[in-house]
Amino acid sequence: MKDHQKHFEKVWKTVSEEKQKMDAATDSRIWRRIEGTIRRYHQRKYSWMTVAAILVPLFGMLFFYKDFDLKSKETKNTFPTLVLQTNEVSKTFRLSDNSVITLEPCSKLSLDKNFGKKYRNVKFQGKGFFSIEKDKSKPFIVDAGDFKVEVLGTKFLVDEKSEEKKYNCLRVK
Repeated sequence: MKDHQKHFEKVWKTVSEEKQKMDAATDSRIWRRIEGTIRRYHQRKYSWMTVAAILVPLFGMLFFYKDFDLKSKETKNTFPTLVLQTNEVSKTFRLSDNSVITLEPCSKLSLDKNFGKKYRNVKFQGKGFFSIEKDKSKPFIVDAGDFKVEVLGTKFLVDEKSEEKKYNCLRVK
């Protein structure tokens, strides 16, 4: 409690105990101060509750929006819709952009559902031969984990399984 509140409380108790009478002006002044203090306390309490009622949901929305935005980016980048995979034998696949991919045994190529529309990005594990259709506006990007290969149109071999983690570009005549 503040000093003036303690003073008013002391005066009030003293007067009550001694059964003294105060003049009307002093009594009115004391009551106005007490009521004003109580009113300010309630207003301050109401103000803090209002601020909390606004800020708590706001921070909650920002937190969840940020988390949701990160999850949606992760979904776009890490969850392919088409997985081409080989087990014990090599297989050849033709992609929607007419590129031809031959995957060696135990290899895996992952494509995004929007492959070829804006980007030609793929994720690759294993060993494979790529014959990429030429498109200067959309480079073909192979993400092989430790390295990436970006081409506009050519033939090349990617060996992500080897210790060197290499790719060889083949001359096209």
